Amino acid sequence: MGKSSISFELTAKVAAAIPAVALAASLSFSGYAEPGVISEPATAQFGDVKPLANKSAIDEATNTAVHSLDEVSSCVKANLPETTLSQDVSMQTFDRSGGSRTLEGKLYARREDGKDRLMMAIKAPVDLAGVRYLLREMSSRDDMQMYLPALDRTRRISGSRMNETALFGTDFSYEDIKQLTGGFAKGAGELLGPETHKGRPVWKLKLNPAAEKESAYSEIISWVDQQSCTVLATDFVVAGQGVVKKLSADIESIQQTGKRWYVGKYRMDDVKAETHTIMVIEDAEFDENLSPRLFNPKTFQRG
Repeated sequence: MGKSSISFELTAKVAAAIPAVALAASLSFSGYAEPGVISEPATAQFGDVKPLANKSAIDEATNTAVHSLDEVSSCVKANLPETTLSQDVSMQTFDRSGGSRTLEGKLYARREDGKDRLMMAIKAPVDLAGVRYLLREMSSRDDMQMYLPALDRTRRISGSRMNETALFGTDFSYEDIKQLTGGFAKGAGELLGPETHKGRPVWKLKLNPAAEKESAYSEIISWVDQQSCTVLATDFVVAGQGVVKKLSADIESIQQTGKRWYVGKYRMDDVKAETHTIMVIEDAEFDENLSPRLFNPKTFQRG
């Protein structure tokens, strides 16, 4: 895998985000066009594109030269909460035969002492209700703990195992969720240039995850919307295997909350397994007064 100690942060938080989670925002650096207005939703299928009502904003964005990776990164990070984030998340996973299973939960994020914290509380299905996991960004490797209510025990998951493990049978791994929330993606970044993705001007970025993060991927390639700075697509690459997962945004689900933009629906495809998961993000709330108990290893189980 490609390794580097150069720091770069990117939502994939995704953008998401998670799930996500992927967040977005108005663009604030000098010389960039103000975001336009997303057209009203229609009966389009997942991933279909409708033109923006304010086409002049896209034209201006396309013609505005942005040569700095730092500028694009800052634009994306402007969508992130200053302190906390909470949002409802559902993930419906489809197998090869068309069968599906839905996972529902609440996602909380907080930045403490310059480090990111992420906690997810599972609400459904019934057999997983009450399960919680806590992710904490550390100076070296990230720390993850999972609470299992059936055993009333907390277990620690560490290293590459954490990054490769699927989240309760979905096509999102724990690392993917970190990418979507935008707080943990660090490594060597490269701005590959402007492109068009599904009719929208985008920036194409490449990230080689930092060695100390023990990423499951050698490269993460993303297409970032020039208007909203949300992540519209991401290819997750493993050396010797090529693209193993593909994340795509539902263009119709792009939303604005205050000055921030975020994608309300993502699809993750596992290329080899031929399965996919639809993630829906609702009721995103930024910079609320969330209890520190939600992010404390000793209290997150019932915080």
